[in-house]
Amino acid sequence: MHSPKKILFASVHPWDTQFLRAGDHHYAELFAREGYEVCWISNHVSLPHFIRKHYYSWIQSALKGAHTTRSVLSYTPFTLLPFVRIPPFNSVWVGKHHLRFAIPPLHTFLKSHGFHEVDILVMSNVSLFYLSHAVAWKKFALRITDDLAGIPAAQNMLSLQESLIQKADSVFVTSRELMKYNPRHQKNFRYLPNAVDLDHFKGARSLPAEYATIPSPRVLYVGSLFEGVDRVDLNLISVLARTLPSYNFVFVGPTSISLSHIKKQHNIHILGPRRYEDIPAYMKHADVAIIPFKENILTKAMSAMKLFQYLAAGLPVVSSRMQELAAMNPPVSFATGYKEFAAAIENAYRGGKDYPEFFAFAEKNSWADRYKSMKEALGI
Repeated sequence: MHSPKKILFASVHPWDTQFLRAGDHHYAELFAREGYEVCWISNHVSLPHFIRKHYYSWIQSALKGAHTTRSVLSYTPFTLLPFVRIPPFNSVWVGKHHLRFAIPPLHTFLKSHGFHEVDILVMSNVSLFYLSHAVAWKKFALRITDDLAGIPAAQNMLSLQESLIQKADSVFVTSRELMKYNPRHQKNFRYLPNAVDLDHFKGARSLPAEYATIPSPRVLYVGSLFEGVDRVDLNLISVLARTLPSYNFVFVGPTSISLSHIKKQHNIHILGPRRYEDIPAYMKHADVAIIPFKENILTKAMSAMKLFQYLAAGLPVVSSRMQELAAMNPPVSFATGYKEFAAAIENAYRGGKDYPEFFAFAEKNSWADRYKSMKEALGI
């Protein structure tokens, strides 16, 4: 009788975070369903993280130690040497070696749980570089999901990423723009964009309690607003709210930046993070969904998961014109500038929801199909 195959995910977010499911979460869950033994290691925590509210999920996970949830063994290491934005703790050397200072030692955790040797290592978090040589793997898959060149605090990670590209058997990029990290046109690069869990976002949902005091038309944005990740155009949102005073703009997701300048507007509602299980309800009872992103290096390379989720929930979408999304030819309205954006929101509201082409596009972009493509590329 063969032992189950083992796969280790080196990701950014904790496995059991309540507020989101990134691509790695979906892949890990699908591998677990197929009988793989799955281990998940997320970004480390160190003493500086304890004073940052943004790291609450990581700290909670680290305090639990090793634990199994939804058939996945997960662990958030605590290290004495922080890898953070402040020099000299943001150096390439620290990036490569900070996990050597984990307490308890990371290799001890891996060996005691039988994950010091794995069939597949899947890494999407280059700051977990140490695992690429601390673990004996048969196949190594690197997932590149963001253009680190567009994140000022992540510039030293580009060197780590290049080293990992050279090691990887397969490199999966979530946007066409990220193919630029394959200048030599290596055959192991694969374009594998983000997708959606169709079952999670379809079907009826109860009205969220907050919506009782936020009447339609509701214009919804679901996503994070984090310091140092320059994606959302807050000035555009402020102008749209003034231009469309009868529309209520609702924001759901964690934030680590000040929103005081837009919170004052009567029709902007910042609800904060909500459980992933509850997100479909906020979508089902909204009228229009928006992706109000800036045009920059980061957004040029984005495969916005929220696009697929919005459409799977039947919502009409108005988005800033982004290269990756436009190339997919989705059934959405692209807008440039606040006048176009405001007009598109009004048209989307008048046009209504639940068009067949919304669901058809979502169905062509499921995580189940992406999983099959990943397995084919890995030869498993």
